[in-house]
Amino acid sequence: MKNLITKLEALSSSLFIDLIIQMVGVKVGEKIMPYIVDEKREQIDLLVDNLIDKLDTMGITGNLNYVLFRMAKNLCHDYATHSAFIADLECAKLEIYRRLTVPYEETKIIENGDVL
Repeated sequence: MKNLITKLEALSSSLFIDLIIQMVGVKVGEKIMPYIVDEKREQIDLLVDNLIDKLDTMGITGNLNYVLFRMAKNLCHDYATHSAFIADLECAKLEIYRRLTVPYEETKIIENGDVL
């Protein structure tokens, strides 16, 4: 087991996350993400698209924090829901970094050279 852990630690974080998703990810058809069925996603997207339009105009700094706090305040009524909300925020943060930020950074390394 220690040998496996050592090998996993040697992988880059994005490869490690990809491996974990492949091992334990929820599959919907051939998709592994976004963990919810298309019917639910369609309903949520209608609401989220409207919010995206508003935040795109107003800016996200401070406003997104307000939205997330209001959601937590109104949806989390006990420790379990607080914990689940925070866990979803953390997972979303990691997914944003892995799928959006890392590719951007890799492009900039190619364009401008690595600092290492």
